[in-house]
Amino acid sequence: DFQFGGIGLVTNVYHENLQIKAGLYYNREFWGNFFMPLVGIDWKINDRFQMYGVMPSNYRFEYKLSRTWNTGLGWRSFQRSFRLSQTFNNDFIWVKENQVKLYVEGFVYKNLLLTVDIYRSITYELSHNDYQDVNLKKSGLNTFEPFQKNMGFTLGFAYRIMNTPVEK
Repeated sequence: DFQFGGIGLVTNVYHENLQIKAGLYYNREFWGNFFMPLVGIDWKINDRFQMYGVMPSNYRFEYKLSRTWNTGLGWRSFQRSFRLSQTFNNDFIWVKENQVKLYVEGFVYKNLLLTVDIYRSITYELSHNDYQDVNLKKSGLNTFEPFQKNMGFTLGFAYRIMNTPVEK
């Protein structure tokens, strides 16, 4: 399956340490068109502390530990859908999730960025477009059972092409 999406974001730079953003996110989810207005403030408060992102989807309060390492508190809110197999008539699962997280990230070698975060799901909701589907019930996939708000962690690596603080 294919999902079409995009984002339009306008940034107004008031000062080198303050930017205001506004825009719109769109994705053609399996349940229909999903539009989300975006607004954000990127503010470098001082040499060590900054906040940035776009709400309601993600935002960070970041503290610079060193020239190459940061830590902070983050917010992430997102919705997504996944198509099920032909066995389930190509139905879909709709996931709605809100997280808060603590993270640390830094360059381990030149442009290679390591990120580790520990998060707590504040809300986590799964729904199925036809929760009465007999085949889905037989599969043991109980999409209408409430999920516990759990903790988790993420480990990520990224290769940054530009704007890295590490000199080559």
